[in-house]
Amino acid sequence: MSDIEKAIIDGEDPMENEFVKSIIKKYEKKLERKMLQDPIKAGKWIISEIKKIMKKEKIDFITYAFVINKTLIEMSSGEDEIIDMLTELQSMNNSELIQQTKEFKKEIASLDGASRTSYAFGPTTFTYNKLEIGKNKNGNLFLKGPSKFFMAINETMTIDAVLNIYLGEHNNKTYGFISACYVDCSKFNSKFDKMIKPVFYTIKQNLKTKTTNSSNNDLIEQLEQLNSLFKSGVLTKEEFEKAKKKILN
Repeated sequence: MSDIEKAIIDGEDPMENEFVKSIIKKYEKKLERKMLQDPIKAGKWIISEIKKIMKKEKIDFITYAFVINKTLIEMSSGEDEIIDMLTELQSMNNSELIQQTKEFKKEIASLDGASRTSYAFGPTTFTYNKLEIGKNKNGNLFLKGPSKFFMAINETMTIDAVLNIYLGEHNNKTYGFISACYVDCSKFNSKFDKMIKPVFYTIKQNLKTKTTNSSNNDLIEQLEQLNSLFKSGVLTKEEFEKAKKKILN
């Protein structure tokens, strides 16, 4: 399924993907047998088939990671209101940020299409009640939170997923993770937290904690996480080598 998303991003025709072709072939056969005449039933069947493929391929969730070589304030150049807001947030401690987060949620709840837990615009609805603004161990701002996402593609098809997001700074760069779970989401939040831990808690502190009492399995797991962050561009080659050396030592 990740190949389909990559094809869309790269401007390729996703209809040439083997999984899409498989679904279309089954769909056409069902139409011939007049088994999917009801458009609502057809839409639910397509979503069900997509989830079956993801389950078979052992894909519970898909994560996007991005790195921008600028701080949040540098990216907000020319937007004085945003810069003022970020500057104010950076001057707060975590207790003050918890209170400020509550104020932000109240402001969202007052918008048209919003409730105390969710915000709807057009065919899309997000939950925002677990959103968190804070500072990591290095004193850098972050925005993090699990959410639920619902979008009506048309009158017959809808997509619903569990989301996790993280936006923050590390070494004067901005890092973002957006992860969407479509199949088995029972351990999704803990897996996401584990994945972003090197950035969320900073690499130095994370490795110090993990290497104190780690078994061989922990060592392999740490190296796999580190390699994943390096491949996604979150870590530079220098940071990767330095962190790997600390794990192995």
